[in-house]
Amino acid sequence: GGPTWRAMQDDFWSACGNVDWEKTDFSQLPLLQRVKKWTPETVKGIMIFSAGSPGIPTFTQYFPDHKLYVGDVAVQVAGTSNLLRSGQVKGIIPGLGGAAQYETLLQRPGLGVKLMDAQSLGHVIIVLLIIVGNIGYRIKMRNTQKRA
Repeated sequence: GGPTWRAMQDDFWSACGNVDWEKTDFSQLPLLQRVKKWTPETVKGIMIFSAGSPGIPTFTQYFPDHKLYVGDVAVQVAGTSNLLRSGQVKGIIPGLGGAAQYETLLQRPGLGVKLMDAQSLGHVIIVLLIIVGNIGYRIKMRNTQKRA
């Protein structure tokens, strides 16, 4: 939690145990040679992919001076939009649709573009089921009124 986030700003290597998830020492990783402290001078921006906790509020609290870029699940975009307007977040990839648009913008269509087909089909099926349900309800109400 909080103490780790704060410790990362003072001594990133120690806060993370001096090794990555494969137990490779940070001193052997060229990128980490430049990141001994987690400050705006050493880390120009933080890309956050969030679907829960720790989420955007954690990063805005512990890294208020950093440029934050967010890849959000669609249901979180409304809350993150306020942070974008206030300047706390510099950019948002909004949900699967945003991911597909980003892939298309880069001219590298991938999983996001492929999954949009499935999501779109799912939305069409939901709309059709709502229509069928409403038609069934109307027929039932009409039959009930005829009997009365």
